[in-house]
Amino acid sequence: VLKRSFDKLSIPTTVLLWDYATNTRVAYRPGDKAGPIVPNFDSGGGTDPTEALNQAVRIFYKSQAANKVLITVTDGTWGGDETRHKAVMKTLQQLNVSSLLLGIDNAVKNNGKHDHSEGHDMKTVADLPKAATKLVSNLMLRADN
Repeated sequence: VLKRSFDKLSIPTTVLLWDYATNTRVAYRPGDKAGPIVPNFDSGGGTDPTEALNQAVRIFYKSQAANKVLITVTDGTWGGDETRHKAVMKTLQQLNVSSLLLGIDNAVKNNGKHDHSEGHDMKTVADLPKAATKLVSNLMLRADN
C-alpha cells in the first residue's frame, strides 16, 4: 500500500519486511512497481526490528536523496535489545532520516514511538495511504521552507 502511494508520487522507495525472528528481506526496490498482491511474510509477535533497521541504515547511508524517510508499521511491542534499537535510530537521525512509526489500533499509544521522530496510530491498515500522503505532504512543505 505504501509502495503504491509513493509510486503515484514518483518517489523512489525501498520496502523492507521483517518478522519476529529478525529475518529481513527487500520486498521492493526503488525501480520496482508494486502490484496488487502484497508479498507474504510471516510474523509471530515480539518482533525484533534491529536487523531491518540496520539494513535501512545501509540503504540510507548510500542514498544521495535530499529527503530520507523511514516509515515503520507496527502492531505492538518490539522484542530484542532496546539499547541496540536506540543506537540504530540515533544513527538514522545522524544520517538526517526522518522517521515515522505508524501503529495499528493503539500500538503507538500503548507501546511508545520507539525513538522515531513521530508516531501515529491508525485504526486499520487501510489508513496507510492517507497516513503516507500526509507524511509526504508535510516533508515537502518542510523542504520548501
